[in-house]
Amino acid sequence: MASTIAIKKDNAQGAFKLIPPLNPYSPQEIQKFTPLDLALRSLPEFAREGATILNPKALARLVQGLKGFQDAHLGRLESSRYLNTKNYPLMKLPDEFFRMRDPEGPLFTMIMSAYRQKKESSWRQFDFTSKIKYAENIKLMKRIETDLLDEGHLKRPVVFLDETIPKGSVSEYRKIVKRYGGRTVKDICNDAVTHVVAWDAEEHDSDETLETEMYMGDHTQKLYLKTLAVVDPKEKKKG
Repeated sequence: MASTIAIKKDNAQGAFKLIPPLNPYSPQEIQKFTPLDLALRSLPEFAREGATILNPKALARLVQGLKGFQDAHLGRLESSRYLNTKNYPLMKLPDEFFRMRDPEGPLFTMIMSAYRQKKESSWRQFDFTSKIKYAENIKLMKRIETDLLDEGHLKRPVVFLDETIPKGSVSEYRKIVKRYGGRTVKDICNDAVTHVVAWDAEEHDSDETLETEMYMGDHTQKLYLKTLAVVDPKEKKKG
């Protein structure tokens, strides 16, 4: 059975520097959280936080906890309770957000949201593995998503459904896009379009393909609609 793919449009890219993934707790990686730590401490609400609570290593652990939680519960792993129903409570945050160390970037907003939630909820510490904390962690992820939207770091998808998609599936895909706060448009050259969804006759995201990629060393968690290419539909149309 064939599947669908998402092709992301080549819109203007952010100016934030991406840091290649390293051992999350290596001294080099932890050191890169220092600017974020200092930026948080410059805010009055966090200025008096103890060094045992707020420090670069604690931030590194928080980021890994957030990423691990969304990978386990909002993705395609068997640990997700939504794997069969696909009724995920929210979309996964972009993987690159977790690798941005700029104090003005999305990761700073994510960390700030988490610490505010921790303070307001009187949590002693973050816990992303406890089943008892699951509902509270989902609430935290939703707060982070809202704050990222408010700060302009995250935008709801504007989707063009390609003509290769079977007509019987178009209505279902529109509902899925709407469920996650996005919208569909009829013109591929609409400047607002962020993704083009097309029919994948070769099943690039089949279980066999993903298992082969993992065996070859690619352990990246794939999105439900895998981005296979970044293109500019306008340029393609001109050609």
